[in-house]
Amino acid sequence: MPHGERTRWEHLLWLAHRAMECLVGCLAAAVGTGILLFGLLTVQASMDHNPGPRPRVVLIPVVLAIVAGVWCLQIAWRLFSGHERKWGGGLLSPFVLTLTAITFFGFAIYMLWDRGVGAVGGAVVFFTCGGAAFSTAVVQRRRARLQQVGAKHAF
Repeated sequence: MPHGERTRWEHLLWLAHRAMECLVGCLAAAVGTGILLFGLLTVQASMDHNPGPRPRVVLIPVVLAIVAGVWCLQIAWRLFSGHERKWGGGLLSPFVLTLTAITFFGFAIYMLWDRGVGAVGGAVVFFTCGGAAFSTAVVQRRRARLQQVGAKHAF
């Protein structure tokens, strides 16, 4: 709906939503910058202290930190610019959401296996987060499929 057709409350809700997006974008940018700087400074420090070949045990987490930092900065840019992904909208792809859901389910199962009945509360939280991530992935896949066939409304 164009800006002129919004009621006052719709406009205030839109402003609150946009302000929250920018706030989360600031947090994502700060986290991404911190992780990225940690990875880059670790590479620099390892080059200064050890001129020989780098051990893989140190290199793999550093590369993962750099990738995670760049990924957080990409999400922050999407939040600042207000652009969603091309197909299906949202910040995260259905693949990433499914992977996150599987990770949450794995943590819940591990907690129950390792700590027994005392970890039921934490396991319920992890199962709930996994279910939410998985259902969000299903919705995004459905929305992307409907956009590809030209449907006007996903729901």
